[in-house]
Amino acid sequence: MDTQYPPSIRRKANRRRERRERVSTDVVLFFADTEGQEATVPGQLLDVSGHGARFRTMREVSVGSSVKFQHAGLGVGGRGLIRYCNWSPSGFDVGVEFAGGTGWRTPLSIPAAQSAR
Repeated sequence: MDTQYPPSIRRKANRRRERRERVSTDVVLFFADTEGQEATVPGQLLDVSGHGARFRTMREVSVGSSVKFQHAGLGVGGRGLIRYCNWSPSGFDVGVEFAGGTGWRTPLSIPAAQSAR
């Protein structure tokens, strides 16, 4: 049975270029605040792909802001743009696009203790 979805759902489902892998590890995000000063926000890296990541923070951050992070244990990091920041009961879910990439290569690189599976 072929399920038909409205065009808006198909478009959203097909926007991602790469599969994201779930992880659960603490990170620190660095971004420019509203006065142009660099600020830090502790967060949790929830998933990652070659050019994107999702984080959870306790602080709202502005869509369109530049952000950077580095996680030496996973070998990922980079500078990107915040594409969304949505409130949830456990904090703010922040989606970031990294035009230059995150350094993510393969799900085999997730240490067992940091895997969310």
